Amino acid sequence: MTLTTSMPSQPVRDSEKTRKITESKVLFLAQLPPPVHGASVVSKRAYDIMSDRDDMAITHVWLGGAVTLQDVGQKSAAKMLAFARFLMTLAWLFVTGKRYSIAYLTLAPFSHAALRDGLLIAMSKLVARRTLVHLHAEGLDLVMAGASLPKRVLRRLIHGAELITITEKVAASVRATNHFTAVHLLPNCAGDPGAPMLSTAPALRCGYLANLDPRKGVLRFLDCIEDFRRQGLTVTGQIAGPSTGDLTMTSSSTTSNAAGSAASLTSSGRSMETRRPNSSRASISSSTCPSVTISRSC
Repeated sequence: MTLTTSMPSQPVRDSEKTRKITESKVLFLAQLPPPVHGASVVSKRAYDIMSDRDDMAITHVWLGGAVTLQDVGQKSAAKMLAFARFLMTLAWLFVTGKRYSIAYLTLAPFSHAALRDGLLIAMSKLVARRTLVHLHAEGLDLVMAGASLPKRVLRRLIHGAELITITEKVAASVRATNHFTAVHLLPNCAGDPGAPMLSTAPALRCGYLANLDPRKGVLRFLDCIEDFRRQGLTVTGQIAGPSTGDLTMTSSSTTSNAAGSAASLTSSGRSMETRRPNSSRASISSSTCPSVTISRSC
């Protein structure tokens, strides 16, 4: 596969295969690991599938994203400068006449990076005949129906692209808007994890690995931990994921030595390690959660 790039200084992933002149040129504008998270892993899978095809030549460009998991969701001058360079790269492709058959990008409509994704989608439509946008998580329905300026701008930026979604429910709702030229249903790939591992540990250990987004089940996870505790089980729950605009987790200097507690909670999000003693429903109330507060933003 022969990979091309418009500017020698841009990061491009090389391949050893040689393509034919009739190959499709793909402009791959999505982050690959590192860091390892849901979107980057799915993008890596899509990249590998395209790389294995003999009729595709891939140009991969990505700038301005997180370098580590701790960087995810964080704003910095370095990120903004890198993203400006990213936009300049795409503008250079357009000015110099570089054209592609397909542009592949991702969109997380609920995150603060949604407008960033929208700008990249709009720019890619200038240089690619087809723009494939892989949707991650929910929230696009709110963008489609929203009246705020950011949502209206985002709708304008992504209009006319082709959408890849993982559920029929989202696909049906998006098709009804007639906003995209095509909607493709593509469930995420997941390998067989094999037989479950058995453990003789004295306590039940449960984990939540995702952003603190209510739609991903973090509140349900906390309720389950509390239900186990009420049943008399010794249980430890661990949350590994950053805060979102809906839910935030903050540490407190106050500690509690409540007697009879059989539940604890550890958070690994954004370099925070805390333990949570007994609480009735710590998903919202700080009064019942002295060492960890998960608060819902207004």
